[in-house]
Amino acid sequence: MSDPKSSQSISISGSGLSGNQIGQAGQDLIQYNNGVQGFSATSLSRKEVIDLLTKLENIVVVSGLTRTQQDRILAYTRPVKEEARVENSDKQVAVANLKKATGIIKETSEVISDGKKIWQSVQPILSKLAPWFGVTASFFL
Repeated sequence: MSDPKSSQSISISGSGLSGNQIGQAGQDLIQYNNGVQGFSATSLSRKEVIDLLTKLENIVVVSGLTRTQQDRILAYTRPVKEEARVENSDKQVAVANLKKATGIIKETSEVISDGKKIWQSVQPILSKLAPWFGVTASFFL
């Protein structure tokens, strides 16, 4: 007598997994990998990353923020740009700096009237940069 076949399904959504395979072992295991290819870490060139970081810096400079606020943000974005220029960059250091810069932008966005526009301008840039740095876009939000 054979065991009745059972059907099992694993669904993961809204997570930050990237390039991972998940499976479950059991009798008569059949595993299908229906991955959806999205933005991959290699989809942006080093030049494109630097261009996006320059665009982010330009938004900060023309934002109407005080010079002190601009300087605080740029003090974190400049090292990110430098890391992006290096062949074997330390992306963890770059991500930490970019996270600090975005934290300051968010903080000032909540205080000044034009801040919401600044944050809305920066978000699409961060979404494009995130995969290159190996994080999800929500990491910066």
